[in-house]
Amino acid sequence: MNQFVFIVFSLLVLTLVTTTASQLVDVGGGGDDKNGVNMKKCLDKERHALLHFKAPLQDPKGCLSTWRADEHDCCNWERVMCSNQTGHVTGLDIDLCELEDEISSSLLNLSYLNHLDLSANSFNGTIPTFIGSMTQLRYLDLSENDFNGIIPRSIGSLTELRHLDLSYNSLYGTILPEFGNLTNLQALLLSNVGRCRAENIHWLYPLSHLRGLAMDGISLAKQNHWVNVIMSLRKLSYLSLDGCELSQVIYPYSSFLNSSSPSSISFLSLKNNTLTSSMYRWLLPLTSNNL
Repeated sequence: MNQFVFIVFSLLVLTLVTTTASQLVDVGGGGDDKNGVNMKKCLDKERHALLHFKAPLQDPKGCLSTWRADEHDCCNWERVMCSNQTGHVTGLDIDLCELEDEISSSLLNLSYLNHLDLSANSFNGTIPTFIGSMTQLRYLDLSENDFNGIIPRSIGSLTELRHLDLSYNSLYGTILPEFGNLTNLQALLLSNVGRCRAENIHWLYPLSHLRGLAMDGISLAKQNHWVNVIMSLRKLSYLSLDGCELSQVIYPYSSFLNSSSPSSISFLSLKNNTLTSSMYRWLLPLTSNNL
């Protein structure tokens, strides 16, 4: 991804993240507020869950150095977000820490967790299936790690998700139709997830809230009707399908092209495919005046 594309992409994701964050429950820290009112502290069960999560990890940058057994209010720990009203842990922002090992199932004891960012670390092994049981999650970022194996079908159970990023890992296999269950998604980022392919992309049809979609490097060689699918995503503003083995567009288009509602796509990247100029007449109706 060149510098300009990265900047545009970052701005879009920042917008989506801001929108998502505003929809989360109150995530202020624990302890006393500025008016001297005593806020609720974290629950012992959740504090122990965080300590168990930390225990096996290598933490070369000391990102979790404040996570200590003798510090009883985990809402004061760095990278932990809590609800001021209940004291429950609602968010973990543990990115860019070079943490290494596997993700502990102790996270299941964080029953109110809705924001989990573990990006840009060195977590390895397969993406744990238990993540599908964390049904309160609205934001999940596992990008830029060392995950391998297939994407677990259980991710399709996270129906509250607004943001899902699995980019830049070493996964393989088929992109799951269970993604179609994630009907609240606003951003789906699957760029360079590994050696993955899509048998079909009809699972995108239900994702009517999608604003950002990146599937760079995923083989879409069999998807001759992909324009129809994209045209159904009326809120989509960012689309990147670089290196997806796209070569054909089948006519006629679906009825979406005749819709009075114009497409909202303002960023489109189709690099490193084998599309020919004779097929570019679908480009104008696919995009907007803001391209």
